[in-house]
Amino acid sequence: MGILRADRITGLGGANAIKGSAFFPQNSYIDVSPDAGLDLSGDFTVEMWVYNLPSPQITSHARQISSKNYYQAGSDGNWYFGLNRNDNTSFDITFYSYDGTGSAEYVNGQVGSDLEKWYHIAASRSGSTLKLFVDGVQKASGTLSKGLDDGGNNGLLIGGMSQSGGESSTWGDHYGYISNLRIIKGTALYTAAFTAPAFELSQTSDTTLLCCQSPGNVLQEKTGKILTIIKHYGSGGADAFREGVVATRFTPNSPVGFSTTTDVGSQYGSTFDGFGSFATSTYMVPPGGNTRERNRGRAVIGWANNPVNTGMDVFNIQSSSNTTEFGNLTTGNKWGSHAFSSTTRGLWAGGYINTPASTFFNTIEFVTIATNGNPIDFGDTTTAPYRSGCCSSSTRGIIALGFVAPAFGKVNTIDQVTIATLGNATNFGDLFQTRANMSSLSSPTRGIFAGGETPTYVNTIDYVTIASAGDASNFGDLNSTPISSMAMASNTRGIIGGGYPTPANTNIIDFITIASTGDATDFGDLTGLYSVGSATSNNTRGVFCGGYTAPSKHNLMEFVTIATTGNASDFGDMLYSRRDFGVCSDSHGGLS
Repeated sequence: MGILRADRITGLGGANAIKGSAFFPQNSYIDVSPDAGLDLSGDFTVEMWVYNLPSPQITSHARQISSKNYYQAGSDGNWYFGLNRNDNTSFDITFYSYDGTGSAEYVNGQVGSDLEKWYHIAASRSGSTLKLFVDGVQKASGTLSKGLDDGGNNGLLIGGMSQSGGESSTWGDHYGYISNLRIIKGTALYTAAFTAPAFELSQTSDTTLLCCQSPGNVLQEKTGKILTIIKHYGSGGADAFREGVVATRFTPNSPVGFSTTTDVGSQYGSTFDGFGSFATSTYMVPPGGNTRERNRGRAVIGWANNPVNTGMDVFNIQSSSNTTEFGNLTTGNKWGSHAFSSTTRGLWAGGYINTPASTFFNTIEFVTIATNGNPIDFGDTTTAPYRSGCCSSSTRGIIALGFVAPAFGKVNTIDQVTIATLGNATNFGDLFQTRANMSSLSSPTRGIFAGGETPTYVNTIDYVTIASAGDASNFGDLNSTPISSMAMASNTRGIIGGGYPTPANTNIIDFITIASTGDATDFGDLTGLYSVGSATSNNTRGVFCGGYTAPSKHNLMEFVTIATTGNASDFGDMLYSRRDFGVCSDSHGGLS
């Protein structure tokens, strides 16, 4: 289960709150026992709130609810409903009925590609007309004449879809959260566009199922149905603990640990906090606000030029403190493996070692940010890079390759990956200017590359539109000509600090407004002179980490408040002194 909580929402005063949800790992679902009340022979309404998580194991057929005898020949009760993942970048809303002998009826509407967001979805049938709604907007309308009546013999599945009536053959697991699932029998509640409910759904006289709304018990159901947790490893069910996807299994009435958020300034809003339990005193107002952790993102540090460093660090951006251990590296002394991330995954691309032989790496490795552990193989870059410029949105990672084998050649190549899907990188386009040793940052729409060497040091800033593959365009110029500077961003402002402009390191911090092209403006100063460090942020605070001032590597960390110009302040210390490494967070400026 997961915690859904809403702090005070500006303009709402905390009213009309929805509470409760259930978390569904990829290999578990809920079985609803057979009941005549689940026969939907006439008008009906099925509605719920849904939140999809990205996963390499889910590429299609991720449904939220289905009849348990799906694909059983000759039955008129086979059906499923939910957000249908076509792939890891888009999904539809679908209601499908099939009798197992070739006669199918379905209604389908396009939703989009914005995962990790709460949606209210509804299917409403009046007569033989079925309409599908997302957040109160009609997405599709069509004919559904089947009775959906199996005589009360089978029941339902929540979070899965049975292929032929057997639990072991269940496939199409939902991976994510469901809140306030309600079935109304005999009434088409929605026949035209409506305002999605912003309150906990209640039991009415015609409610035949109401669940996934208890703050403490995933098996609670308001109409008396019997719910059972089923764990399976069938042909379509993916193991939630495989490929680094770690998920807490259902634990009714026995909550596990969870993280909490801190209300800061005007950043109150709906939040989605880890794989834990429910905060019974707080409530959620989906889909308003932002589901990622506001003002307290978790950040992970990995790889470095430090032979004794075989570990990864983790820290909390909002709370100034020292780092703690996250996991162990696959290749400890690997330089210049730079990082990017979504709200759930951190990835590191490429790198270089000089002993026992000069070697460039084309590997991409990832971690699940919320869960301490070792990195896992993701795929390969198109060419083995070193000191790349890496940035990302919530779905796509961008890698400007920089130095490449065999002799530290410089390229203008930009790679891309879909962060939720394991696999090799593909070509995105070219930089505006061929160079290496650049810093990078992003908003939800733009990726920025700043500074670097061609081999002369340059102050170039260029940008790409992350969602659209293509070549970079000129943005403006920095105030100096740094290589190996450190960069981070909020959704609107980019910060670039430190670096190595000949003849010495710099403490200069610049800023840009990401949506508006133009030259950088002075922001303030670092307390020291650093290069080849790394930086990350949440939407309000940025942290500069480590670096190098000859002859020493540093474990120092400094922070700035991104919206307010000024000098950096002490944050804490890393476990190790590092240079040439990557750090990423679950709430940086590229995530919306």
